[in-house]
Amino acid sequence: MRLFLILTAMVIVVAGCDNSRRPTDDDNDNVVLTSFPNAVGMLWVYEVHDSLTEATDTVWVSVTDTAGYPAGQVVLRWRLNWNSTVSGENRYAYSAIGMDTIDFWTESRPQLMFLERFVLPMSRGTEWIAPIGADTSRVADIGTVTVPAGSFRGSAHIERKWNPGLCGDGNWSWTWIAPDVGVVSRYMYSKASDGGSTWFTVNQTWELLEYHLGTFPLSRFPNTVGTEWVYQVVDTSIDLVDTVTVAVVSKVEVSWADSATVWQFIGREFTDTLYVGVAGNRVHVAHDTIIRRFNDWYYEFPLAVGRHWGAHPSASFPTIDGKGSMRTPAGDFPSAFHYRMFDGAFNYYWEVDDWLVPGVGIVARTYTIFDSGPAFTQEWTLLEYEIASWSD
Repeated sequence: MRLFLILTAMVIVVAGCDNSRRPTDDDNDNVVLTSFPNAVGMLWVYEVHDSLTEATDTVWVSVTDTAGYPAGQVVLRWRLNWNSTVSGENRYAYSAIGMDTIDFWTESRPQLMFLERFVLPMSRGTEWIAPIGADTSRVADIGTVTVPAGSFRGSAHIERKWNPGLCGDGNWSWTWIAPDVGVVSRYMYSKASDGGSTWFTVNQTWELLEYHLGTFPLSRFPNTVGTEWVYQVVDTSIDLVDTVTVAVVSKVEVSWADSATVWQFIGREFTDTLYVGVAGNRVHVAHDTIIRRFNDWYYEFPLAVGRHWGAHPSASFPTIDGKGSMRTPAGDFPSAFHYRMFDGAFNYYWEVDDWLVPGVGIVARTYTIFDSGPAFTQEWTLLEYEIASWSD
């Protein structure tokens, strides 16, 4: 019960701070905060310290998809992935943007519980009341806050108090929201009691370690007839070094996708045909137009650091586990997304390890096969490319 109530109190505006993190006065006092990052694919990583248990954990907060909660509203679903020591559980929450409000709910089956409200624009002295009992917030200051993720000028320092009738010592928090970044730091204290019996106690500090707000939308994945890539391919299983042209040659209708194209691979010794189908926000890569065999893979867009499609971030599930600069003979790419997927069956397993660039596609790949014999790999490196028009 204590764990659930802690998460109910913490689940979305998670981040922490203590007195040492109070914003410093600077020339940003008159800054007005007008936006809050809130898009599918965004990721924030926090360190959380629980002073009650003296445990420290790392929590990944990511916006995963859209959802229809509460009834009649289209909102965004947020996922919290805890390592283990503080919580040991993953939770979902939801957010909805109004004309000037950002409301958050926490998942509490079979219903949702209102969590917290932010009101925009924010400037020094801005105040608001949330639509739950005795929940008041005030922007006490605008200034600079420094956390492990960096120093953030023009941050709004929000003091919040709620449900005083339930409290032994009070429910309050200090939250810092940075322009174009979101919640960067938070300290929360909460102690609820009823007739001398304590229900739950929170005394946690959250600080932003890193954040990744840039994404790779489906519209930037090249899949237009006429697009070509040229790769150098090194295959250790047959001591092959080849130059392979990959071309999107035609459209095709398949039962498992809304639209699909045929990709042909032509080299001196290496040839292949793949079918690339788009179903919703997912791009499937298949060797067969009838069924998707076990050795196919897929990408789900938008690609963003921290996105994964499984129970946990793991190579056993499609995962975007990093983003960085890649250099190939085709050019320097400062924003490449690292994708991994591991799959297989019947003593035959394989792993796809890709670097993908918006508007370009796959710029580097390591394809590894594990079977009854020694593992072998294919190394793909982009030499040149030509992207066809996005229009039909």
